[in-house]
Amino acid sequence: MAALPTEILEDEHRLIIRVVNSLNIFAQTMEDGWEIEEEVFSDLIEFMRIFAEKWHHAKEEEALFPLLIKRGVPATGCPLAQLTLEHKKANNFVSEIVKFMELLRKGDPDARTKVIQGLRDLSSYYVNHIWNEDNMLFPMANRILKDDDQQMLLREFSHIDKKHGKPLHDHLENFAKRIEEETIGS
Repeated sequence: MAALPTEILEDEHRLIIRVVNSLNIFAQTMEDGWEIEEEVFSDLIEFMRIFAEKWHHAKEEEALFPLLIKRGVPATGCPLAQLTLEHKKANNFVSEIVKFMELLRKGDPDARTKVIQGLRDLSSYYVNHIWNEDNMLFPMANRILKDDDQQMLLREFSHIDKKHGKPLHDHLENFAKRIEEETIGS
């Protein structure tokens, strides 16, 4: 069998972490009085909205979670309802950062502090969220799901990947690698 679906999700987590690790550096840069370049900021938001929210979370919420429910994992409570709620929270963090960046561009003096805090909150959130999924949800899923389930998930993941396309995936992956090199690797 090819890679397990959870291994694909873990690989995507590693890509998300590349970007997330840079968020605290951007926050510190802004706190020190520097600005984030508009193109970098736009790419950062694009990555979080497209890759993390619409691509990665879709694999979990539209494929993995319903299958786990079908196999007896409760839809309410922990872990599935909690993780879905955390996905919404991450989406809200990104929206708040965008909102406060717009206010900062318009000259709102309080917006800078809110952008900085939003970047830090999003970073902290994702580190914890990914740990929970990698160390608790995915091992549980691998124990519960049958070989046929795993194959079905791989097909559904492939469908989600095709919907977004390889060129977009490559673009977002290259951004994640570049941002890591420019912030962490420098």
